[in-house]
Amino acid sequence: MQYPKNSDLKRFFKKFALLLLVLIILDFAIGKTLKFLFFKEKLNSTTYVMNTTTADFLVFGSSRASRHYVPAVFEKKFNTTFYNCGRDASKMIYSLAAMSAVLERYRPKHIVLELDPDDFANSEENSLSMLLPYRDNTAVANFIKYNSRFERFKLLSQIYPYNSMIGDIIMGNLSSHKAGFGIDVEGYLKFDDMMDNQPVKPFKYEKLIQQRVDILDDFLNQLHKRGIKITVVISPIYFTFAPHNQVVAIMDSFCKKYSNVSFINYENDPRFFDHTLFHDDLHMNDIGAHKFSEDLADKLIKN
Repeated sequence: MQYPKNSDLKRFFKKFALLLLVLIILDFAIGKTLKFLFFKEKLNSTTYVMNTTTADFLVFGSSRASRHYVPAVFEKKFNTTFYNCGRDASKMIYSLAAMSAVLERYRPKHIVLELDPDDFANSEENSLSMLLPYRDNTAVANFIKYNSRFERFKLLSQIYPYNSMIGDIIMGNLSSHKAGFGIDVEGYLKFDDMMDNQPVKPFKYEKLIQQRVDILDDFLNQLHKRGIKITVVISPIYFTFAPHNQVVAIMDSFCKKYSNVSFINYENDPRFFDHTLFHDDLHMNDIGAHKFSEDLADKLIKN
């Protein structure tokens, strides 16, 4: 059996080192180009929320936030500026990261967090790619680790933060509005249609993930230490709920624990068991969103 000569091994390692260097250079160059194009996109709502908005009233949450909170209602009731920071296809950790980035820049007068009834039961592992471009923001970096155990190694690549959104980056720089999302009004995206009339079904609870409860607990504790007030809201949903369910129990305990936390719960509110107010069983349409926004604004003013 013949073994490679030392000269052959040296040539192999030289070629390998050269290939590795070329890959590193390409990764750096392509990654920096994608980063430039990503932050050049003026209509990126997450970038606007994290880096630009200075509105006095902010709402954070998932699609139930972006579809339920009507800016004009709150601006009129509170005589102040408003921005809806909700994002479709996001969950609690994304909202907390975005809120943290905002609070590093300034202190809004009113902060609302829309909590989905299943927020404590759904992991966001491998679902936080929308946060990766903001890895240089120290407030956001603390939440990126929840995307996966190997995130710090993956982020050695400059391309990685953008590899799932290259198409969106290109379209966002070419189009007059963000493809697929329609045109928002101060972050609010409305549904105009109406769901079919159907019975209200009981909500099915899944097993809690204690880590997610702890994440919100720690975040509320940090706000408490800084003297920042927050109202957590579960907006109307076309389901029935157990009166003292697990999510309500957790939020009640947080309200007792932290004086800066208020909780307003619309579960089982009979005024919203009307299919004409909903787009589907999770999201209200524009008519329902206006009705809810008016009612919530009045509650917040009283509190």
